[in-house]
Amino acid sequence: MKINYPIFIFIMLLALVSCTKNDDITVDPVNDTNIRTNDAPDNIVGKALVLYNSKMQYTLQVSEFASNSTCNVVMIGGVYKLVGTPSYTYSKSTANNATLEVKYSDHINFGSDYWNSIRIYTADLSFTSESGGTYTGFEKSTTTGNVNGINGTDQRGISGTFTLKSK
Repeated sequence: MKINYPIFIFIMLLALVSCTKNDDITVDPVNDTNIRTNDAPDNIVGKALVLYNSKMQYTLQVSEFASNSTCNVVMIGGVYKLVGTPSYTYSKSTANNATLEVKYSDHINFGSDYWNSIRIYTADLSFTSESGGTYTGFEKSTTTGNVNGINGTDQRGISGTFTLKSK
């Protein structure tokens, strides 16, 4: 039997290409459709989020996002007291990108000294998996109090990695 090598090689290459694995796609067993696993979710209701900075310390932690645009912010350090109910907005901008804004107020006392802050975290999220990725953005805080030099608005850039998991 004589083999036509160019046709044989073409068929083998075609078989090899059709067997390659795409890590970004899984099959939804209910709808029998392909799902990209690094897509940004359409909403984050019921999920928990942690923004980490470059030193793997968390910058912002939210234990749950609710359907009424409120969320549970976890206070860092235990000295700050949360005032009121934190709120958020989330919008998916492309297949694997979204913008998140979290706003909350806090209060701190040191003896007779005090200050109140309104903090706004804005992060552009880039999903590299279904449970996280990288982000860039800023934290803006407006502070008032009875300590000299504490009143005013401050804004700083933030960036790092994030995790987003179902509660």
